[in-house]
Amino acid sequence: MTTMPRRLLPVALLLTLAACAGEDKAPEPTAAAAVTPAAVATGTLPGVTAAALPEALAQAYTVLAESAQGQPAEVFQAKAAAAGTGALPEPEAPMTPDLHRAEAALRIALANNAGALLPREAATAQAAYDCWAVAERTGAPPSAAVDCRALFGSSIRELWARS
Repeated sequence: MTTMPRRLLPVALLLTLAACAGEDKAPEPTAAAAVTPAAVATGTLPGVTAAALPEALAQAYTVLAESAQGQPAEVFQAKAAAAGTGALPEPEAPMTPDLHRAEAALRIALANNAGALLPREAATAQAAYDCWAVAERTGAPPSAAVDCRALFGSSIRELWARS
């Protein structure tokens, strides 16, 4: 079983726990069960609209900003603030062939309405992509880019499978 990188577990946990807030249905999986990216993808909620994506992005970027330092923290704070106003922050510009392919996969998933159907999962994929891109651009330790890339890969596969 592939486990979620420990550094990115707070993003997945926050999104899972936020999904439980204010719902009258059975509780989502517990935080202890949310150890893989696939465990975060818990299903489509009735009545979810595209407006849920900016809120989920704001939460994901806030967690990333709180766990980062320097320029990456500033990037994620700005994206969290933009998403907090209801805007959809643009994914970071790709700098490598792998990031170009990843950005294309993300944009296709979002164009196919994944953000409206699965806002938490779409937010996880976009935040993980941005984390990966920022890590590559800023010369963060290689483990940061690897962790973000792994979470993006799991998240985008889940989006493609479910949307």
